[in-house]
Amino acid sequence: RVRELAVDCDLLPLDTPASKLTEYRALIISGGPQSVYDVDAPKYDKEIFNLGVPVLGICYGMQLMSYEHGGKVERKTRREDGTFKVILETGCKLFEGLGVETEGLL
Repeated sequence: RVRELAVDCDLLPLDTPASKLTEYRALIISGGPQSVYDVDAPKYDKEIFNLGVPVLGICYGMQLMSYEHGGKVERKTRREDGTFKVILETGCKLFEGLGVETEGLL
């Protein structure tokens, strides 16, 4: 949706050094089914959180932000990934044209 809103953006690997992100006005950190506690969890430069720009965490990105700032990520009895029905907030430009509900991949 970010690109659909005509926002110029680049897709970069998570381990991109913070020093190479200084020209960006915001960051979105997404990811896959990994956990921040996994031995092979994706590596990242902790300085990305000190760039002074907004950071949106999606999926693994949200876990990473919580973990990095002292939060606790707990394992549930069952996985919470897959496709789910999502009820959207009407009137939000980000969701414009999607209707009241849609399928979302978590």
